[in-house]
Amino acid sequence: MSRWFVVLCMPLGLHAGDDVIVRASVQPEEAWQGQRVQLTVVVLGKDSWAQIPNMPALKVGGAYVLPPESQGVRAQEQIDGVSYTGQRYELSVYPQVGGEIVIPETSLQVSLSSFGSGSAAQEKQEKLPEIRFRSKVPPGAEGVDWLVSTTDFKAEQTWSSEAKALKVGESLKRTIRISASDVSGMAFKPIEYPAIEGLGVYPAEAVVRDKRDRGTLSGERQEEVTYIFEGAGEVVIPDIELVWWNVQEQKLESVPLAGRKVTVSGGSPVGYREAEESGVSGRGGWWLLALVGVILGMGVWRREWISAWLEERKVEREQSEKAYFKRFEQASRSGDVAATQRAVMAWLDRVSDGSQVARLDVFLKRYGDGGRDVTQLWGHTEELYAVVSEARKVWASQRHRRERAERLLPPLNS
Repeated sequence: MSRWFVVLCMPLGLHAGDDVIVRASVQPEEAWQGQRVQLTVVVLGKDSWAQIPNMPALKVGGAYVLPPESQGVRAQEQIDGVSYTGQRYELSVYPQVGGEIVIPETSLQVSLSSFGSGSAAQEKQEKLPEIRFRSKVPPGAEGVDWLVSTTDFKAEQTWSSEAKALKVGESLKRTIRISASDVSGMAFKPIEYPAIEGLGVYPAEAVVRDKRDRGTLSGERQEEVTYIFEGAGEVVIPDIELVWWNVQEQKLESVPLAGRKVTVSGGSPVGYREAEESGVSGRGGWWLLALVGVILGMGVWRREWISAWLEERKVEREQSEKAYFKRFEQASRSGDVAATQRAVMAWLDRVSDGSQVARLDVFLKRYGDGGRDVTQLWGHTEELYAVVSEARKVWASQRHRRERAERLLPPLNS
């Protein structure tokens, strides 16, 4: 008998006298860590149409839950000669630990609309029954926190330039595309890019896509990160290793994405130091999984909430000091003198404390080469960027020390 039969038949203890029937089932009932488990929720109303207007956030220990794949599919049954109609919802659960995973009993608000009646829908409080399934940790994956288990996993990267030698102030963009079968694009772990002294690291907003075709799901995540070289020297951009479990072959595999070694010239030397640990292989980092669990538990899966949250983060990034300076850097590389002037003044306004009008000569006198003639710099966009970039380092260093001192003052004075 198919496991899906439990969704279609009447559970024990229910009879045609129940006004509302709520069911839940999972497929498969035993899954690998990181494998998609489909949670199906069915709600039916007696001689009426039942739906769940707002699916509640499901807090599942050891797993994270992604939202329903649609607004629901119509469901209809005859139980003891009585007609029941409602909706079927499909959610995705991704276990991240081994053992028994419990989806707890959860309160549901069900809306009932009577056929042929102009009256308002009736609201009822019901319960989503508890349901359990088992999760297995693949051999060799112990300690891997955000594992993806699938039959097909791909990852590739491209670079904006293949040059091995660049100049201070120039940038290099790295684009990474990850895709897998039966995995939502939202289920991929965000890649962590380690900080490297002297290297500006600016990740862009990730783009996730899901494609469904005749009941099959495939997800994709695309990330872009821009590296800006702030000093002369040799920098090693770290490799990235993505680990996944091949469900069909029953083995742990990894996809290596090679980093780059770049020689940077044209500015003051800087001690580029490679991070000791890239933190992108998926091993360790339980705090990140816990954070995701909390966010998902608060209802981040709601599409409207996600959209508003991402938009807010996007606005914050666009208004950040780094974003303003990046726009200045891009304008300077274009050679457009007017655009560069506008961009550097916009950045100065952004970092100004507001006590006086932002002036480039004052800024350079305080933090950089005060002997430079600003009027001569205006017409040389790349040189202007190089001079301001050096001054910005001093400004950032002083700001960091000042903020650190301010944090220490309260305990010293208490």
